[in-house]
Order: sequence, then C-alpha cells, then structure tokens
Amino acid sequence: MERWFEETQLQVIELPIEWQENRPVYRAFIRELPTIQGEGTSRQAVYRQSAEAYAAYLAQLREVSMRHRKK
Repeated sequence: MERWFEETQLQVIELPIEWQENRPVYRAFIRELPTIQGEGTSRQAVYRQSAEAYAAYLAQLREVSMRHRKK
C-alpha cells in the first residue's frame, strides 16, 4: 500500500501512535491533501483507509468535472 502512494507521488504523514483502552491507534494524513486522513489499529488499516478516501475524492472530482463539461 505504501508503494501505491509513492507511485501516485503522494506522501503519507504518520502521526505518533496513541493508546486507547490498551490498544494502539495509528493516524495519518496525505501531505498534499491534509483533509484526507486515516485512522486504525494498524499501519495497514490506516493506509487502506487513506487510499479509499483518496479514491472517493478522485471520483468526486471526476463527477464534478463531467458535470461542468456537460454545461
């Protein structure tokens, strides 16, 4: 998953691990789009969540772009 971000030239910034109820909580955000963030109980979960959020962001951009082209 980390390689995917490298290939798309996006940098994931990992925040310090926090502990909640004796469990690690990982958090990260995409440097180029800091509103896209991930949180989970593992680094893998954080990267997966961030990738899914980025994919949703791209889909939304495409939809908006297509609407503008139709006008």
